[in-house]
Amino acid sequence: MILFYLVVDVQVLCELKDK
Repeated sequence: MILFYLVVDVQVLCELKDK
């Protein structure tokens, strides 16, 4: 479950950086 949160967090960070 924690891994899922980590993956989502990374994806969100990548999207924020991309914008």
